[in-house]
Amino acid sequence: MKFFEFFWHVALVFFSVLFSRSVLSQDHHYWSQQFGSRSALMGGMVVGGVQDTSAGFYNPGALGFVDNPSLSVSAGAYQLERLSIDNGAGTGSSLDSDKINVIPLLASGTLFFNPDSKHRFGYSLLAKNQTSTGMSGRVDKTVDVIGDIHHKDGTVSFQGDEDFIGQLIVGSDVTELWGGLSWAHQVHPNISVGATGFVAMRNQSQSKAITARAVNGDIIASADRLDYIDFWNIRGLLKLGIAADFEPLKLGLTVTTPSLNFFGQGTVAGEDSSNNFYDPEQDRLVGTLVSSRQENIDTTYNTPLSIAAGFEYAVTPKTNIAGTVEWFDEQGEYEVITPGSHFWSGG
Repeated sequence: MKFFEFFWHVALVFFSVLFSRSVLSQDHHYWSQQFGSRSALMGGMVVGGVQDTSAGFYNPGALGFVDNPSLSVSAGAYQLERLSIDNGAGTGSSLDSDKINVIPLLASGTLFFNPDSKHRFGYSLLAKNQTSTGMSGRVDKTVDVIGDIHHKDGTVSFQGDEDFIGQLIVGSDVTELWGGLSWAHQVHPNISVGATGFVAMRNQSQSKAITARAVNGDIIASADRLDYIDFWNIRGLLKLGIAADFEPLKLGLTVTTPSLNFFGQGTVAGEDSSNNFYDPEQDRLVGTLVSSRQENIDTTYNTPLSIAAGFEYAVTPKTNIAGTVEWFDEQGEYEVITPGSHFWSGG
């Protein structure tokens, strides 16, 4: 319809020019959080020299060198997240988000069913990802955003400049919990292999609200857009590891498989509305509303193959040097949640 073409061109396209910027950024990455006290202090670079129950996550092969059953809990860490988008709400106006979160990092332990056996078993529960962002911005301008509208009866609407007011509010929350069971076997006094099977549960929600107002005398043109997504998903993955202990040098290698999607569901909702926009076919100002909400939609969430290698070298009894590198395979594009084409419209 010509009206919708006019609507998007005049209102949302102009508004998006003020607010949209191409950015290369992300709310978190694969190493955003570390697990276990020693691992956190070393920035997660412990694939080669992990010495505690966090080995179930970092390198399950290293569990073969753990001598005693133990339980470790690292909880109550405080996380400060700050996200800033320069000119995100127009030139000279930034979008900022500051959040302080309390995150339970890791609860893990090892089990010995036979003290004389070279087999070791472990378990772990960790908050793999936990991020939260909330941003808002506002633009006030006096500009001829709509242009003069000449009606067939000779009257003119929106003549001259309009007082334009636009607002953007966005929010995002991610929580991902991993639970794993580990096995390790010391195949040589200096070498141990192991594996951890993880089940991951991800909860994620995103919301966005865009409002635009153009005021000209006693006429107000408005456009609103609301988008909301909330979903959960459960998937599984396997981490394989080998660890070598040649004091003072320790080495480690791990392979994390691509995830296997189990199941999940989500909700998608959205609404577009406008008022007092010109429809040339009817030669009058009109309004419209398109609204939709769909629940219990199947979801998919994937993570790629990764390979990590690390070392740790004891320079002195109190000084260690460590390093870890990890390669992640490219994750192809896919749809996490796909709503149907069901909506209500009027106007």
